[in-house]
Amino acid sequence: MAALDVYLQFILDYAPYLYYIPDSGPDLSYGRGVAAAAFALDFLYEAYQDKRLESRKSEIYNKIVSLADFILTQQCTDNAKKAYGGFKSNETSDYYYSVDACRAMSPLLKAYELTNNDDYLDAAKLAGATFLKTMQDKQNHGGFARAVDINDNWLLQMDVECLYGLIGLKMLCNYDAANQSQYQSMMEKAVAFLRKGFENLWLYYDPTDDDWHRIGSSESEIYDDSFAYALIGLYAYEGWSLNCEKVYEFINAISASADYAGYNPSVCWAGYIDVVKQKAACDYYDGVTSGILHDIRAAKDKPSLELSVQIVNAQL
Repeated sequence: MAALDVYLQFILDYAPYLYYIPDSGPDLSYGRGVAAAAFALDFLYEAYQDKRLESRKSEIYNKIVSLADFILTQQCTDNAKKAYGGFKSNETSDYYYSVDACRAMSPLLKAYELTNNDDYLDAAKLAGATFLKTMQDKQNHGGFARAVDINDNWLLQMDVECLYGLIGLKMLCNYDAANQSQYQSMMEKAVAFLRKGFENLWLYYDPTDDDWHRIGSSESEIYDDSFAYALIGLYAYEGWSLNCEKVYEFINAISASADYAGYNPSVCWAGYIDVVKQKAACDYYDGVTSGILHDIRAAKDKPSLELSVQIVNAQL
């Protein structure tokens, strides 16, 4: 309970800033962003329903409203732009990324569920039925173009991380029944194309060379959080499928090496992972994966969950 109180206060004080610098405060160079608002709202939605936090429901509710309102300010509402319905990656950016729409839909729907504010529902529908549809229709493959700027300039790579959007699109099938068939079609197309990259541990597909890619000099490394988000999205869509199981178990089995003898993937995953040489590719854990993987570990890997929670609590 002490750890929960500490973390709740941190979110109440600093969301939606993207980064916080200890002993200094929010990192103003990065500013505030939709990703931070969305994930904080996800947490607060659960906190609002936690009986241990009954005495703090009012301030949690007010913060949920504040964050949802902030997300609305970042949405493109100019229907003459290709970015229409998308969200700026941060307050000073001109780019609207598909992954930010993927992140924002489900928190907006949760805010709508609590407040009955139609603006939140409308924003989520606009992000899914319009913006992500535009991003999917930009190419013939089925994924979502990475981004478009306010002047209609495109980044056409397609990231497996956008499988996270399956969570919001699946929710929209219930909240926006009139467009249910469209959402179902979008999900089917995205999964049909992005599954190949996901199961073979590629990060993105680039239509300019018609090939899948990772990062690093030999293209052997992945970002751990990108795969964790993709994994939890596909898991929400199809359950503990063979694809989900194989990818989780492969990454989670990459353990200590001569370079990083203390690495333990059960704590959480390294920020960069070499999936060809099967070793951590950096000297730090990426703490966000502790949270992203929680639901999977609670259902399928309780020993990893227990260690992860223990370590996280010790850092608060």
